[in-house]
Amino acid sequence: MEGIARDALQRPLANVKLHIETPDGRVVGEAVSDNAGHYRIPGIAPGIYSVAGEKDGFDTSNVIVTVAAGTPASGDLTFASKQALDMNAVAQKLDAARNNIEPQIGASSYGFSTQTIENMPAGDNAPLNQVLLQAPGVNQDNLANGAIHVRNEHLNVQYRINGVIIPDGVSFFGQGLSPRFIDSMDLVTGALPAQYG
Repeated sequence: MEGIARDALQRPLANVKLHIETPDGRVVGEAVSDNAGHYRIPGIAPGIYSVAGEKDGFDTSNVIVTVAAGTPASGDLTFASKQALDMNAVAQKLDAARNNIEPQIGASSYGFSTQTIENMPAGDNAPLNQVLLQAPGVNQDNLANGAIHVRNEHLNVQYRINGVIIPDGVSFFGQGLSPRFIDSMDLVTGALPAQYG
């Protein structure tokens, strides 16, 4: 009989003490898991057994295994930790993965660097809305507020600074803001991921 001892995140657990018991509670074999969580107990006769495992910091785990003649028997165990398990989340990797799917779902992104803005007519002296007008599909109202429209969409333009949404009521945002403070700027259009609302 053999198997693998793992934690709740399916990581192998080393040094787990295991023993095999018959239905009447007799211990017929013992083992300790290796660094890969693997254990092996040879010479177990055919029958039904309980495999129990113990490790400091984890609840006891049990599994019922049927051993048949001439057939290898397997009994994997999963252990619940008595404390919270550490799990590393890499936000930058997830951001990159999300950004890679934008073109596949119909989104387009147009980037403006500081150098790009400086090379435009009027350079960084132009208001932000004049910079945005350089992107394809962007136009401006001839009304007093001069609102920006992207692909003929009149109500759903959303401004963000460092990921923070600027309130909809700030209609003059693009007209009065200088692009001099901008390190980089992106115009994202089309079907967008949920982060954009």
